[in-house]
Amino acid sequence: MADFGGPQRVRKLRERRAAEGFVETNISIPKEIREVIDSKVASGAYESRRWAIIDALQKVFLQQDQQPTQAKGP
Repeated sequence: MADFGGPQRVRKLRERRAAEGFVETNISIPKEIREVIDSKVASGAYESRRWAIIDALQKVFLQQDQQPTQAKGP
């Protein structure tokens, strides 16, 4: 049986997060990073992938010295 409430739940979740000041950003990440994130979530270090990624981004972009680092790509 189809879950017809799913799209409504997703819409409400997105609306709630937007009201809290979050902006949705979809990115692709390397498999190795995904595995590390998943292991941290599984160990209980983070409630979800979302919070693990937010914490990492804050540490890199908000808590570092004001000197920007060189962008690194593949």
